[in-house]
Amino acid sequence: MTRTAATLLLALTLAACGGDGGGAAAPPTDAAPLVVAEMVLVDESGTMMYSHRDHWHGFPVVPAGRQLALQQFFVARSSGGDDHEPPPRGEWFSLAAHPDAELRVVVGDTTVGRWSGDKVRGALDGRRAGASVVTYVVRRGATTLKEVPPLNFVVR
Repeated sequence: MTRTAATLLLALTLAACGGDGGGAAAPPTDAAPLVVAEMVLVDESGTMMYSHRDHWHGFPVVPAGRQLALQQFFVARSSGGDDHEPPPRGEWFSLAAHPDAELRVVVGDTTVGRWSGDKVRGALDGRRAGASVVTYVVRRGATTLKEVPPLNFVVR
């Protein structure tokens, strides 16, 4: 093959592949992955409760007729089945940095307590003495990323 023919073949190949050999711009990617394995709640007095696989360590106690403020954090990895230590604080993250994520909260018995709040902070309202459960579900669009086990709470 002559040098001219080789140059022409290279030029045609580059033109067919998008031009200058630098490649086309990468297509836009979806939002950064959000991995949620466990949840951590911290109440206004600093008491921590955290999910661990299929159960929780700790539970909220809400005064009847009052609110208990809670901050919500998440952890990307679960600890081992026999490791019941709380997740290290350095691994906690908030959903505030994930505008496309949402937190759905459902209270089992709304005559005992109600939920108000957003994906970062919330409050359990103690309506009457009793006990119930609250369920937290992290979603991104139509996809459920994590549903932590139901959390028992008590109103006194």
